[in-house]
Amino acid sequence: MSNAPAESDKARFEAIDGLRGLAIALVLLFHFWQQTWSQLTVAVPGTGLALNLNVLAETGFIGVQLFFLLSGFCIAWPYTNGRPLHAGEFLRRRAAKILPSYWLCLLVIVIWFLPPHLQEVWPRHLLMNLLFLNTWTPEYLYHSFNAVLWSLALEIHFYLLFAAAGEWWIRRSRRVLVASLLLWALYGLWTLSRPVELFDLYRHQLWPHLPFFAAGVALAVFQRTQPRLRAAALYGGLGMALWVGVAYAIWDVRHDPPLLAGTRWPTALEYLYIPLLTAGFGLTLLAALQPGFWNRLFSLRWLCGLGLISYNLYLWHQFLIVRLKQAGIPPLRELHFGQDPQWQLAMWVTAVSLALSLSWLLTHYFEEPLRRRLTTGPTLAGDLRALLTAPLRAGLGRRARAVAARLGTRLPDVPPVAALGGNGLRALLWRHRGPLLLLAATWGLLNAWLQINALQIRDDGIWAGHLNIWSDWPLHIAMATGFADRAPAQWLSSHPMFAHGPLIYPFGVNLLSGLLMRLGLGLDWAMTLPTFVAAVLTPWLLYAVFVQGLRSRRWALVAVALFYLGSGLGGVSFLWDSLSHDRWDALAYPPVEVSRMDRYDWYSGNVLTGMLLPQRAFVFGFPVALMSLLCLLLAVQARVRRPRLWALGGGLLAGLMPLLHTHSFIALGWLGIAVALIYRRQWKVWSIYAGAAAVLGLALMLLFLRNGQGLPNHLRWAPGFAAPGGLLSWLWMWWQLWGLAIPALLIGLWSLRRDDALAWTLFGGGLLCFVFANLVLVQPNRWDNSKLFLWTYFCWAPLWAAALRMLWRGAGMRRVVALTLALALTVTGAVEVWRLARVDRGSYRISSAQEVALAQTVRRETSADAVFLTQPSHNHPIMVWAGRSIFLGFTGWIANLGFDYRPRETDLRRMYAGAPDAAQLLREHGIDYVYVGRDERASQRINEAWLQARYPVAFASGDIRIYAVSTRAALQRAYRPMVGTD
Repeated sequence: MSNAPAESDKARFEAIDGLRGLAIALVLLFHFWQQTWSQLTVAVPGTGLALNLNVLAETGFIGVQLFFLLSGFCIAWPYTNGRPLHAGEFLRRRAAKILPSYWLCLLVIVIWFLPPHLQEVWPRHLLMNLLFLNTWTPEYLYHSFNAVLWSLALEIHFYLLFAAAGEWWIRRSRRVLVASLLLWALYGLWTLSRPVELFDLYRHQLWPHLPFFAAGVALAVFQRTQPRLRAAALYGGLGMALWVGVAYAIWDVRHDPPLLAGTRWPTALEYLYIPLLTAGFGLTLLAALQPGFWNRLFSLRWLCGLGLISYNLYLWHQFLIVRLKQAGIPPLRELHFGQDPQWQLAMWVTAVSLALSLSWLLTHYFEEPLRRRLTTGPTLAGDLRALLTAPLRAGLGRRARAVAARLGTRLPDVPPVAALGGNGLRALLWRHRGPLLLLAATWGLLNAWLQINALQIRDDGIWAGHLNIWSDWPLHIAMATGFADRAPAQWLSSHPMFAHGPLIYPFGVNLLSGLLMRLGLGLDWAMTLPTFVAAVLTPWLLYAVFVQGLRSRRWALVAVALFYLGSGLGGVSFLWDSLSHDRWDALAYPPVEVSRMDRYDWYSGNVLTGMLLPQRAFVFGFPVALMSLLCLLLAVQARVRRPRLWALGGGLLAGLMPLLHTHSFIALGWLGIAVALIYRRQWKVWSIYAGAAAVLGLALMLLFLRNGQGLPNHLRWAPGFAAPGGLLSWLWMWWQLWGLAIPALLIGLWSLRRDDALAWTLFGGGLLCFVFANLVLVQPNRWDNSKLFLWTYFCWAPLWAAALRMLWRGAGMRRVVALTLALALTVTGAVEVWRLARVDRGSYRISSAQEVALAQTVRRETSADAVFLTQPSHNHPIMVWAGRSIFLGFTGWIANLGFDYRPRETDLRRMYAGAPDAAQLLREHGIDYVYVGRDERASQRINEAWLQARYPVAFASGDIRIYAVSTRAALQRAYRPMVGTD
């Protein structure tokens, strides 16, 4: 919230940034606790005790007083060596630091987030905030734009006092400190005589907080005259004990005021802590400035980094969490947020991530550049020119520089952005921290939002956040539940959808979810957490690859956007139709998926809608494959210290892909071939990668297939993919599916240089995937080949960005063409992503509450390897929520899994109909229970009288009956009463 000491003292005073980090952490804890009512406790291993962090959370407002003390110290320090204080220069520098971010915050709130109660009176509130008089009345203090702005008003009041009498203050710093404490005491006595409802208003004035500012000034003078302090470690411990003890005392009074309840004294006692808190913070500051433990503690890099962004973080953190709550992000699962710990955790993760990302961006790309410019200009005219040209400097284009030159303002040259350097991933994370934070704040948050809403537990059942989740996730939930319930020896012995058939599906992510359930995590979070982490990491990994191919941070970000916002021209047609027919309601929620084309078995052209949300194996396997590819690319380019070790690690990751996602294993194979062709001289490196991937990957595939059915319909020759005719129909198909992507690819290739080896590698790998997927069907369902086409889309995204870069570097019509091409490549994906994000409109129920309750009962009361006869379905509650294998699931998927379902389909009808051989078929197929519900009665000719006459009812709920038809099921039924949920 204030500037650091002089540049020459930066190394010595680095701990001050760490103390700022501590202060903002306390304030953030307090406000986030206020908005979530979280119970923050941490178990102490081996003691059976729990550390109650609520003491710091509920008293974290004292971080503001620490800010005040640090402000007094940093303001006074440059003038403690006799340097004259010029009031105009001092206020100019303070305004350059405080006002731009402050005005931006007010501007954003007034234009876009104006509270309803301020619609008529906002000009008056804005004027009071601009004049920093917002602490003078309750209306402007409590019910204005942003509740945290009161402390900025006190900062400004202190700056005016110091500008008027700073030199005199420094010469008499100790006397001023004593006088401020006396003034604090007199003001407190006067406050106690005022009406109790105004007490909190009086606490938010400058006078009760003046001791903190005065103590900071006095400490600056003391530090200048006494640079070395003996027993600094002791003073630091005493200071920490003082302010932590004060925090505990405030917390205790708030929670247990039996003698003071109903009076003004509980709040008054909080007022009396100020001298002790001033001493505690002062001793901590002195100890932090001395070499030793406290200096090292408060000089930790992450704590100093938090302190550097503390001003913008302070301005925005409470506003952000309030807006997230109002928008229902994340959605609340219980009636009250204080009763929903999972919502509290999700809110903390979302709000903290968003606040940190926004604060970092504003500090480094808005506040600091503007402050440097405003503090170097010698005149007011220079300041005005800098303010007027700030938007132009942000553009960094030729036109911006030309206009700025006419205004007399020279814009700084921007050095070329280097790609990933010799320190490997560590260099990527540090040197590219700005783009990575931007990705986290955009695509990362979008992915997190979609994953959090993938499964929704409501009173009437369990819902999916999208149609594709409704269709895909039930099988994955069934696998995860089976892994959670069964012994490891039984994990691969029975397929959830085809009982007694081996599990040959890539089950890695579901195994992880099952293990999380074994550890006690709820089903919804066990399913969401692995894909949540993978989806949030994916934009970073995409950027890590693209930035090497494009050698530009900006255009790597463009490539990531092109990847997420593809593909086709369906969005253009949709927008034209909606606008020409005044269908504004369709824009609010598009009624159809505009990239879907059923005639080509193309169920979605957008990567998020089709793959990176519903396809759990792809969601988890894709980033792992990107890690593997990144290891290989870094190794062959010799950008890491031990390239062969990185190649080995990448190869082992690739070898695990049959466990995670088979199509990605195939795609990595084609990309590996492209790497071998381009980087022929690095054959020793990529051969290590290929050997490790081949040995481990083929071993896992043979392990899966040894008990399989031979997969007769897999890897089938089918030239043209889904095109009905010859070459022209094939070209027309891809024009409809991908639109201008192919022409843009040609432009991108034209823009490449011969030494752009990585870009040529990505193009070659994408081309090999594209050709292979157009000639061979990997699975009987043609739609599954879209996973390989998505890998092609990934490989070619940087080439489309290169095409846009080449056009944009031109002038006039070339830039118009670039904008038009960018719009054509992204409008369809933008419409799809908008529709996808509307989880309030696009939810589908997987199972009713009755079905889920009965399935949970079945899960508790039956053996983990029990087999059920049910209606063939992709989301049958017995398979999904009970985790039990069913005799025959959805037949549209059974063939895709490598099984012949037709004999079982015939036997299923005969068993339900009570045919003469029905009892024998039940025994032969090892069926333990027969499920009879609404879907079974609607789709099968059920002889329920035959079932009732021969078998006992084991479970019942409403019109649902489950019969025990095997000996072991009947024995389990005999030793307990019939279970029902009516």
